[in-house]
Amino acid sequence: MKTESTIETIEEVVDEIVSELEDLASGCESQRDNMPENLQSSPVYDELRDMADALEGVRADLESFTCVLHENKFAGDEKGNNQTIAEIPVKTPRFVRGSRNRRIGRLIEIIRSVATAVTPKDQSTAKEISEFARTLENI
Repeated sequence: MKTESTIETIEEVVDEIVSELEDLASGCESQRDNMPENLQSSPVYDELRDMADALEGVRADLESFTCVLHENKFAGDEKGNNQTIAEIPVKTPRFVRGSRNRRIGRLIEIIRSVATAVTPKDQSTAKEISEFARTLENI
């Protein structure tokens, strides 16, 4: 199966990831809020709350992390012009629709693509980005 991909700046990709995480968290909350009253004390209700909270936590952390992407500068092009990590082009798989698990799986792939693009420029930042993927794997 061929995976479609796109090339954008890291900043654009991170903005899309933040939006997707917000959408996923909102979906969990909506599903939980629309559960019949007799199921609101069930384990499923608690799992949806925990997942929404975890997704929102990753979203907030990633959104806060974006300042790092703008602060770290390096010699970015052949002319020696400085560039921030946010400006690095990155080829990522496209976002997908479908089940929550499929969407989270694709987010993990995208975050790993971003970390791979950052690694040659700043390994420390790449490790921090990879940590977001590991966190999502545990949700």
